[in-house]
Amino acid sequence: MADTPKTIPALKIRAVPPKGFCRAGRRWAPEPQVVPLSALDRKQIAALRAEPNLVVEDAETGAVGWGNCQTYVTGAWPDFDLPAAR
Repeated sequence: MADTPKTIPALKIRAVPPKGFCRAGRRWAPEPQVVPLSALDRKQIAALRAEPNLVVEDAETGAVGWGNCQTYVTGAWPDFDLPAAR
């Protein structure tokens, strides 16, 4: 049986302005760019997701937004700076 290739978590990012846009220390073109999450730190990811001049999607699923339409998050999620409930 062949091994299934492992998916690398990544974001697909494109600029809304036709001339591109700069954010998180990079220039983003109107054409989508796939960037592994490991190439960005938490602050860069937060800045990219909050920027209205960029379209940021999950590269694998195409989902947009932090929760990807999930209503509730329970427990800690350190990748997104969500601590355990206090």
